[in-house]
Amino acid sequence: MMKAFTALAALALVTGCAQSPEAPARTEAASVEEANGFSAIVAQTNVFGSLSYRQRIALPQEAIAHLIVRDVDGEGTPVLAEQSFALNGRQVPIPFEIVVREEAAEAEAGPLGFSADIRMPDGELLWQTRDEMTFVANDARKDLGMIMLSPAGAGQVTLEDLAGRDWMIARLNGEPVMTAAPITLRISEDGQINGQASCNAYTASGSVEDSLLTIGPIALTRKACMPEVMDQEQFYLDLLENVSQLSLDDNGLLTMTADSGETLTAR
Repeated sequence: MMKAFTALAALALVTGCAQSPEAPARTEAASVEEANGFSAIVAQTNVFGSLSYRQRIALPQEAIAHLIVRDVDGEGTPVLAEQSFALNGRQVPIPFEIVVREEAAEAEAGPLGFSADIRMPDGELLWQTRDEMTFVANDARKDLGMIMLSPAGAGQVTLEDLAGRDWMIARLNGEPVMTAAPITLRISEDGQINGQASCNAYTASGSVEDSLLTIGPIALTRKACMPEVMDQEQFYLDLLENVSQLSLDDNGLLTMTADSGETLTAR
């Protein structure tokens, strides 16, 4: 009888344990309920993505990527995380990952702002985000996707900046245009491009966005001129078809830079 009682007691003890499991421990990265009723963001968020730009311009060997994450709602928009890393000749797209930690973040998982730039070691900016990207760090990993950068320095060149006037090409890759064979460029408000290429008239369709000129096939008249004039014309048309960046300074000087690094300037 005593043995039977002992066996029953043991069985009851095992059953009780099975019905009262221990609560699972909360991981440090999980959201936790605070005493005042709101949920805190994850203890650590790995924010990742890639930096790129549409212009086909190579980055210098010594260029550096610089990343910042800010608290958008915080007083003075404090920096929560900041990171710089040498590119060592790498070209876009450039993958990145930056860690935002709980002790630096708002407990309510409010909006954060991401910005980035590519610069030289002396601090000269080459490329930068035009606007800060806003996101919420509500998970252990946050993918921002492809972050597009714009040229730094000069302000953004738009179609409105260029349209409705005749631009006289002054120099081709630093060399003055022949006065006897002028080159002109005109862009209309709907993106139509036309002008004098040295010997022949030309026309094309194009668009301007983020200081980038995109130009379609160029149609030409079929006149023949002196060899040196034809050489200048061909150089100009080749450069125009491969322009990757526009800049406009405070004095109204327009500079177009091709993929090869060659330039033309116009007023």
